Amino acid sequence: MAIAVTIWDEPGPRMAADSIVEAVHSHFRHAHEQIQRRLREHLRRGQISLAVGLTMLVVFLALAGFTRSLPSGAVREILREGFVITGWVAMWRPLDVLLYDWWPLVDERRQIARLLDASVSIRYEVGQAQREG
Repeated sequence: MAIAVTIWDEPGPRMAADSIVEAVHSHFRHAHEQIQRRLREHLRRGQISLAVGLTMLVVFLALAGFTRSLPSGAVREILREGFVITGWVAMWRPLDVLLYDWWPLVDERRQIARLLDASVSIRYEVGQAQREG
């Protein structure tokens, strides 16, 4: 992979090509650090969500178990099933965060890493204003 930087009608003295190359690499290093930070934060948030979700699952499954003390009938079954379903629904988002939501961040990190390894070339072009003058 290569990055080509084209500079048109540069005002003033030309910047050194090494400075431009370093600026490009510095930009992508910063972007890589930022995505690493976002990924760590995402996984930490996922762990906290998992702890909350597991707590809620235990609470609702316990409530479902307590429905056994109610007289048998439709109300008891509705409550029991409602508590079980609610407990598992509480796990939906934590599992989504930990199983699926982080993959786009990993893909972005991989793309930025490829850009970090890319060679950078600088090309100067004379613009229309200089050609007419």
